[in-house]
Amino acid sequence: AHVHVCARDNIQSMYWSSLTSRSVIYLCEEEYPPANLDFIRKNGIQLLNFAATGNKEPFNHMSPEIVRNAVEAALNPENQPLLIHCNQGKHRTGCVIGCIRKRMHWSLASIFNGVVKKY
Repeated sequence: AHVHVCARDNIQSMYWSSLTSRSVIYLCEEEYPPANLDFIRKNGIQLLNFAATGNKEPFNHMSPEIVRNAVEAALNPENQPLLIHCNQGKHRTGCVIGCIRKRMHWSLASIFNGVVKKY
C-alpha cells in the first residue's frame, strides 16, 4: 500500500504538496479544515471522511466498523497513493496504520515497534 501519514495541520507542507495522491482519509468527527479542503479540491484529491472518535485510554474507543472501513479504503488500489490523518496524526491514525500493517501480514513486533516509535 502506498500510504503517507501526517497531522492535520501539515497537509499543505512542501513535502505533501510534492506528492501525487488520489485520496485523503480523515479520521476525525470535526469538519475538515477549510484551507485543507481547498487544497485537496484544487489538486483533484478525493476526501474519504471516517468520523472516528478519539481513542485515548482508558474509556474512549474507536468504532470497529469505522476502523474496518478506513482500512478497506486504504488498501483499495483505486484510492492510492493516499494520506491518512486525524488532528494530530497519532492515536486514531496509529490505530488504523497498525491495522493496515496487520492486514499486510507484518509481524506483531514490527507493528507495535512502528506504532510506538512513530506515534
